[in-house]
Amino acid sequence: MDKFEKIIKESVEGFEAPYDAQAWANVSAQLGKKGGGMKWIIGSAAAVALISGTVYMMQDDTATPVDQALTENTIQPTEEVITNPVVSNPVDLNEGVTEGVSENNETGSTSNGVETAVTHSSGSTTNGQNPTDHNTGSTGTEVNPTTTQTGTTTNNTSSNNDPEVIAPVKTNPRFVASNNAACMNTEFIFTPEEMNQNVNFVWEFGDGSFSNSKIASHTYTRSGTYNVTLSLKDAKTNKTLSKSAVEVVVNPVPAVNFAWEQSNNLIPTINFINLTEDADKFAWDIKGVKTSTETQIDYTFRKKGTYIVELSAGNEFGCTNTIQKPIEVKSDYNLLAPTAFTPNGDNKNDYFIPEALRIMDVDFTMVVFDKSGKVMYQTTDVNMPWDGNNATDNSIAEDGAYVWKVQFKNMNGELEMYEGQVIITR
Repeated sequence: MDKFEKIIKESVEGFEAPYDAQAWANVSAQLGKKGGGMKWIIGSAAAVALISGTVYMMQDDTATPVDQALTENTIQPTEEVITNPVVSNPVDLNEGVTEGVSENNETGSTSNGVETAVTHSSGSTTNGQNPTDHNTGSTGTEVNPTTTQTGTTTNNTSSNNDPEVIAPVKTNPRFVASNNAACMNTEFIFTPEEMNQNVNFVWEFGDGSFSNSKIASHTYTRSGTYNVTLSLKDAKTNKTLSKSAVEVVVNPVPAVNFAWEQSNNLIPTINFINLTEDADKFAWDIKGVKTSTETQIDYTFRKKGTYIVELSAGNEFGCTNTIQKPIEVKSDYNLLAPTAFTPNGDNKNDYFIPEALRIMDVDFTMVVFDKSGKVMYQTTDVNMPWDGNNATDNSIAEDGAYVWKVQFKNMNGELEMYEGQVIITR
């Protein structure tokens, strides 16, 4: 074999071309039966041209079965290599791959037994394109990437399986108090600005008391300044979502108290002793008989029975407090005046004057009237009682009933008046 033939053999070795009867017939007709050397040269030139055309066709974008056969042992399938992928939400890469695609998602090539990459040799789409799979001939399937947003993960693989995006709960913890300042034992009412919130309400009143009502009320039993806090909590986790606080002032009330004494057992005059401190206003009420705004009072109970005595006191904050106590009177009282006397000169019961006037030692006036209302006698001296005579003409008064009246000022400077009947019998 000469050098030219060797070159031709090496060029076409390993290549195959499809048989075309018409092409070979044309070449043979032109060569004829003679001129074997020239036929061989022309035939060789045709073979070279055929080989060159085949190589040119291999470079075309449209591959033919011949191209695939020529390139099968020299051109490797394109591989998409993902090195150490990081996925916030794992996605099944095989999910949704059309039937007929080679499931060749295998671990990539290794070096010294260590996996370095994941190789997709099934013709997976790159940048949204669908190349022809050189191993299977089927079209690759596009895999959508996972998108991660701040605080929210959205899976674009299937729109029907997108996770629900939960918006942050907006809450309004502000509230108003019925009073910013009030007295002890006054009910405070706390009302939220927004009550229709799907959260738990937790109130802290600052004195160790709590409530979970939407509208809260509380009564303080001690004075001071308190921070009232409303916390809005998640209904499932009980996590505090928001809170706010309001300061309230609780003013003191007077500590009301009083005592009483009866200085003489014969006279039911009661002296009331005020024991209240930190107050500047007072109100006494002896139910049904007497009221007074004095700090200290006394009173003489004329009828027997049990009386309720009430004392109220107020301070500079306008806070008041009240206390009540019962007083028992065991007998009627009318200045201990006798109901009759005998002015007959025997020095026994010859004079009339209420005995209490002798005990009380007060300035008084006593007047005695007959049945017609005529004045029979009048005195302002406890040592000058009525002797049973008509003071106008000094005549002797007839036996019978007479009316007497006494008035004087008590220890409070109040005018007291008494009256009764006395009978003269000789």
